[in-house]
Amino acid sequence: MMMASIAEPQSRRPATARAPMLALTPADAGAPDDVQLAQMLCARLCHDLMGPAGAINIGLEFLSDDKAETKETLELIAASARQVRSRLAFFRTAFAIASAERASSLAEARTLIEEFLKGSRVALEWRTCEQSLKGVPLVNSGDLSRLLLCLVLVAREWLPRGGTLAIDVHERRGRGQVRVAVRGTGVRVADDIQAALGVAANSTPGVRSIHAYYLNRLLEGLDLSVALDRSAADTITIVLRAA
Repeated sequence: MMMASIAEPQSRRPATARAPMLALTPADAGAPDDVQLAQMLCARLCHDLMGPAGAINIGLEFLSDDKAETKETLELIAASARQVRSRLAFFRTAFAIASAERASSLAEARTLIEEFLKGSRVALEWRTCEQSLKGVPLVNSGDLSRLLLCLVLVAREWLPRGGTLAIDVHERRGRGQVRVAVRGTGVRVADDIQAALGVAANSTPGVRSIHAYYLNRLLEGLDLSVALDRSAADTITIVLRAA
C-alpha cells in the first residue's frame, strides 16, 4: 500500500448559468496570510454559489416570455433555490468558528452532505455510527463534522466523471480514524490540490486549491495527520488519524 503523509428535458428549459473560471494563484508565492486566506475563501465560495444563483435569475427572466413553459421554469427555479440553500447551510458549518454551544452531530453532518451532493454525479456512502465512537479519542463532534464537510468539499472534485464518496469513521487500536474512499473512473488529485493538502512539498494555494489548504490548516490545529492511499484501482482513500 502506498501512503503519502501529511451528490433534464431538452425543450425550452433555460440553461444553468456557469460562473467564469477564477485565477488559480495569488500574486505572491508562499503561504497566504490570514487576510489572503479570507480573500481566497470568499472568492471561492462566491464562485460556488454563482451557478445556482444565476440559474434562478435566468429562470425569472424566462418567465417574462409569453411562450415560456411556466411549469418547467418554476421547477428549475425551485431546484436552484434549494441548491443555494443547501450550499449555504453546508458552508456555514464547514467554515464556522468552533463552538461547543453549536457542535454539529455526525447525523447533522450526514444530512448536510447528502443535501450538498444531491443532483450531482457524486453519491454518498455513510459507514459510521456516532454511538460506536463514544470514548474513542480523535476530535470532538463539532470539529469532526467540520472536517468531514471539508473533506467532501475537497474530494468531490477528484471525480470528474462522477463516483462515490464512502465515509467511514471508526475505532482502530483504541483510537479514532477517518477514512474517505473516493471511487470512480478517472479519479485523480491535481498537483496544486496535493500541495495544498501538504502531500507535496510545495504548498502555495490558489483559489482552486484553497479548500484543501483550509482543510490542512484545520488538521494542523487539531494535531491530526493526513495520508493518501492509492493501493486500490480507481480509488484514492483519504486517511485521517491522530498525529
